[in-house]
Amino acid sequence: MRGLKSKTTRFVAIIASGLLLALGLNVAPANAVTEMAVSLSISRVGPLSDSAATISMFLPTNQFDGQGYLDNGARIEVRFFGDDTFSDDFLGGPFTFSKFSNPHLVATPEGITGNATIHPASHFFDEDSASSCTLCDGVDEVYAEFLWIDGAGSKIKRVSRVVKGQF
Repeated sequence: MRGLKSKTTRFVAIIASGLLLALGLNVAPANAVTEMAVSLSISRVGPLSDSAATISMFLPTNQFDGQGYLDNGARIEVRFFGDDTFSDDFLGGPFTFSKFSNPHLVATPEGITGNATIHPASHFFDEDSASSCTLCDGVDEVYAEFLWIDGAGSKIKRVSRVVKGQF
């Protein structure tokens, strides 16, 4: 009787292992976020040198994994800088976007996406004021730094193109 129980137990274990292996092969692995596309545009919106920044963020992943990242606290922090020859002026931020912010990040079938228009204080993007800088031409050069931080603390940083104008 002991021999039959031992053989039966081994047989069940082999069948169960085979089923788990077969089922496991059909499950897609988690899709780690490793890339991020970003964009920035700035426009003047009023007579008092008020400007608005429109930003877009996109991280390719599947919707299930994207929603998992957002549910576990992933966020994007956006900071603005003035592009200068010797050092870049920090203009402001972070502006934080997550599942809970308004506007918020959303998981779609293509990936995680977010779009926002930021209306900062007057002269926020005026980083090369001709009145305060004798070598400046009054043209502002601004870029945004986007920092993706997932729930475990892993980070991806991307920088937008430089936007030029009189802000």
